[in-house]
Amino acid sequence: MPERGSPLNPDNPDGGLFHLTFGQGLGLITYLLLTSQDRVDVLLVTLWGANSRPHGLTCG
Repeated sequence: MPERGSPLNPDNPDGGLFHLTFGQGLGLITYLLLTSQDRVDVLLVTLWGANSRPHGLTCG
């Protein structure tokens, strides 16, 4: 459910950009919610491993 994410910019909660943590806080998804098109575009997936170094995967 895309609506469960938090706005990327709290000052603009209807801006369409959101982020959502997953995997007990080991990952973060940044996405664009286009409700008028019934569409979600994943912009960035960040994973943290045992070394706590972020690894970003850009979807495009």
